[in-house]
Amino acid sequence: MRLDPDTSRMLRVLEEQFGQRPSDVTRRGIRLAYDEATRERRMEAARRLGSMEIEDVPDPDELARQMNEERYQPLDPDPFAEPPNEPTEENNANR
Repeated sequence: MRLDPDTSRMLRVLEEQFGQRPSDVTRRGIRLAYDEATRERRMEAARRLGSMEIEDVPDPDELARQMNEERYQPLDPDPFAEPPNEPTEENNANR
């Protein structure tokens, strides 16, 4: 990953402050940015769940089973998910 001089300086400061390698500091920053980027979506999901009038909440095992059924589809797919690997002619030629 290429960094401009100012960002490189900030990375060095963080490395020293946390006593971590550049890759660890970078991973930490990505996780923080991801949490920030998805916070509103999680809050909206919590508001929607809180507004539901659910009488009997299923136990965790039953809820997991229901969520894993084929009929369940998330309303808003993860915007940061890796796209599936699509076979390409170039990939097939290298096999």
